[in-house]
Amino acid sequence: MKLVKTTPESDSVLENFIGELSNELQIKFQKKDYHIIKVIVWNGKKHKSKTLFSISFESISSEFQLIFLPYSNHTVELFKINVVRRGNGFGTNLMNQILNVSDRMGVKIKLIPVDYDRDENTPKNYLQKLKEWYVEMGFESSKFPSIDLYYTYFPSVEEYKMVG
Repeated sequence: MKLVKTTPESDSVLENFIGELSNELQIKFQKKDYHIIKVIVWNGKKHKSKTLFSISFESISSEFQLIFLPYSNHTVELFKINVVRRGNGFGTNLMNQILNVSDRMGVKIKLIPVDYDRDENTPKNYLQKLKEWYVEMGFESSKFPSIDLYYTYFPSVEEYKMVG
């Protein structure tokens, strides 16, 4: 996870994005304080720790969990998306609605693919399939995947031309 210093502008972008997404999904998000503790360990010793405070928005239902964090003035981070029942199209529909809001608002979305509910029944190649799914949804992986795990969705901007 990249530690980013959020600004009032990035917090505002997230709040506006969540407002639009709440309308799109017809759900409520809960605003929470969020903190990250960065610990630098060198030669087995703890040298420095820093806590960065931010906000997060979380929605939990019986079907899914979403957590969003501010990332920058034009980007939000989809920190967690977890769909309870997989393989029935619900996750795809949910992601399409999230991306529709991104497109309307011109806000990029960053995420790191993670399989939160891995168990003995999860196929061994599930994480790779998840990464492929994000690419199919329009996310782009980093050009440097060994140091940057983020996938980024760049919103579609439709250009309207005058017809005369």
